Amino acid sequence: MPKPLAPIRLPRQATPSAPASGFDALYMDTNGKLLRLDSNGAKDYISKPPSPQIWYAFGHSYLQYVSGTVFTTGRMDQQFRQMLDVEFTNWRSYAKAGAHLIQEGRQQAGWAKVMQEVTHYQIGGQNIHGAPYWTDNGAYLLCWGINDIGAFTGLTQAQARAAFQQALRAVLARCRTSVVWDDNYVPASGTVGQPTYGGGFTQTTGTSDFSSGSTLRDATSTTSATITLTLPSDYAGETVVLQFIANAGVKGGTITFSGTAGVTGALSTSNIFPTGAGIAQVPVVKRITTLTSANAGQTIICTVTAIDSGGTVRFDYWGLESKSPNPILVCNTARLTSTGYANYPVSFGDTDVAALNTAVASVVAEFDGMVQIADIDSALNKNATYIASDGLHPNEIGAGLAAAACYNAVNQFVPVNSTYPSASMTTAGAVAAAIRKPRFANQYYTTDFQSTSVQTLGAVGDMYAMPFVVTEAREIYVRLAINQVTAATTTGSSIRWGIYEDPEYKGYPQCLWDEATIGGAASITLAAGLKEQTGLYYPLDPGLWWIVVKTTVVGGGTVPTYTWMGGPDGWGIMPKLGATVGAGATMAVNQNPIAWYLSGQGTGTLPSVFPSGATVVGSCPMIGLIKA
Repeated sequence: MPKPLAPIRLPRQATPSAPASGFDALYMDTNGKLLRLDSNGAKDYISKPPSPQIWYAFGHSYLQYVSGTVFTTGRMDQQFRQMLDVEFTNWRSYAKAGAHLIQEGRQQAGWAKVMQEVTHYQIGGQNIHGAPYWTDNGAYLLCWGINDIGAFTGLTQAQARAAFQQALRAVLARCRTSVVWDDNYVPASGTVGQPTYGGGFTQTTGTSDFSSGSTLRDATSTTSATITLTLPSDYAGETVVLQFIANAGVKGGTITFSGTAGVTGALSTSNIFPTGAGIAQVPVVKRITTLTSANAGQTIICTVTAIDSGGTVRFDYWGLESKSPNPILVCNTARLTSTGYANYPVSFGDTDVAALNTAVASVVAEFDGMVQIADIDSALNKNATYIASDGLHPNEIGAGLAAAACYNAVNQFVPVNSTYPSASMTTAGAVAAAIRKPRFANQYYTTDFQSTSVQTLGAVGDMYAMPFVVTEAREIYVRLAINQVTAATTTGSSIRWGIYEDPEYKGYPQCLWDEATIGGAASITLAAGLKEQTGLYYPLDPGLWWIVVKTTVVGGGTVPTYTWMGGPDGWGIMPKLGATVGAGATMAVNQNPIAWYLSGQGTGTLPSVFPSGATVVGSCPMIGLIKA
């Protein structure tokens, strides 16, 4: 008769006794999770849910550039992606070299980029996103810090850290939201989510570089300056997020909270950071974590009770965090070598990095176990062996160690739903299918086209955007070119050109990734022939990009002509059908769609965000990118 097995009984405790050197402790934490703790204090979960397979990356050059690594595949984020076996199609990167979390502007790839890209909007204003307020998008990898404390000479380290904490709290809350109601939200029917304003608040438009949407609600006095927010009838106790925007200096005010939901207290947007520092707006968030389903249908009233002289209180959005929130990794900041610190205009060092990491940890501690810190600082340990010659970026080995720190942090996630932890890790993100298009070195490539013609550049201010798909991980482009077919006789042409990003495959150019002519328009000489701009370095991750060209001078005398290409584009990205919405609308057919076109765009630098209102055209100038 077999001997019965005796069960192991583990008492629950928050912290076990430290095991002796060479031994491990096995215990169960207060959430019922089985953990192993070694003698060095490192712990990991024995039974853990699957790793997230859809990721959104925001941050600076550790996640975007190739300074320190030879190819993009050697970067920290890409080695981390490979460790998790996440396909490129399920990895969406919004990172940008030089990014600052605390600086407004979508193109700056900081907090405003998160607000504009992490939307969670209701579809067409329909109230379809009700309880349960589920987790949307995927997991997040966030990596900012060193540029924030090293680049702004108008900030003290304490001021930079304070602004960083405000922006980080806002970004974490936004990533965890399941539904977002902007200041101007109006549902297609009913009133769910729609803010109600007193007469003291007015709408300000054109704010997409420093807000959640495209508008803000501003109050410049305390008279009738109220906002009433009504919790949905199916509200189940989710954390409520209210975001305001603070202006630089003593130019804000105080918001006091009341209403039938019983929310009290106050929030200040005054003197969050000084003027003259190179940043103008920073988000300030109030997270309300004390409400329950009993508060469904009740109100939260925001009342402006104080305004600085010449100040403005600016309301941005409100929303609900999911009760089963997204996994979020926050990379701390790695110490640099003396060479690395010397890259910045601010005099700072290891002590300041340590202080920033402490400040980051304090913000992360405000959230549950689905927000974890990836300790890349300890992984790199300021070891020159792991850092490139610039003293700033990790080399392939260092990037691998930092990626391993991120991987270890994934193992530390503690799902809020302990009964079904896998549901918290397998988020409702958008999965994409893969298709590959290899490109050979030292050849020019452009959007896939069907025919060519010879035309002039058109009028000054004409701007075209043509789709350019990258499917391979090691593609670097170093040259732009346009082909002039016939010569000008008196005056040469000039153009501006660059690359716009579109990581979500929206089918329309989004933010400017790089303008090759940022220092001035490219002059095209009189003679016919291939006109090139060399010296570029574009390591483009797999995804949808847009080649954009704008005419700034049309050649004179005999107007020169250029090679143009006609559609349709081979990827089917450009729409063939257009429609006018409304009664009696008909679909217009474009047999040869190849590019988006805008007129009247002036001669200045390319806009940081591609303008809306472009139309589809069947031909555009042929612009080539040469692959290294």
